[in-house]
Amino acid sequence: MKNNYDETRSPWLSIKRFTLVIAFLSISILTARATNYYTFASGDWSSASIWTTDPTGLTSVSPAVPGASDAVFIVNNKTVTNTVTARTVVSTFIQANATLDLGTLTGDNLGTVTGQGRLKIGSNTFPGGTFTGFISASGGMVEYYDITGNLPTQLTYNHLKISNSTASGNNCVLENGTNPTNYTING
Repeated sequence: MKNNYDETRSPWLSIKRFTLVIAFLSISILTARATNYYTFASGDWSSASIWTTDPTGLTSVSPAVPGASDAVFIVNNKTVTNTVTARTVVSTFIQANATLDLGTLTGDNLGTVTGQGRLKIGSNTFPGGTFTGFISASGGMVEYYDITGNLPTQLTYNHLKISNSTASGNNCVLENGTNPTNYTING
């Protein structure tokens, strides 16, 4: 007697495969959830030892370098510099009296940026992200430093500082494609 049942065409086998795929994707999504990283010490972003998962920033807990699905909090009196590679995170909070120095690197995407601290930029490129809260009247300061040439076409700031620590004079130009150029300084 010949068995005419073909397992490869069974609807139950398709349902089992579909269920297995859904279960695998669910587990992957749950394990890839964002982590909040707080500054434990001042230093370079690429050093895991400056980051902690302790919200107070007082104890080193699970130090790691924040990744693209994470949120970063630069806490009071800490300075984070970025000198190695462009960073992408979900959100960035720069607390009052804290500093994020992006140096001359470009290509950063800081996600949703908030806080009342200082964002230092040493290039002619404004980082990617949503800065609505940071540039509002209750937001932070953007400082361009040691730059010659056109500044980014960012038109709104809370506080804006342009500084030069080099031995030579720098010529900075605030301009954009519209005429007249209007800047809004909220602070």
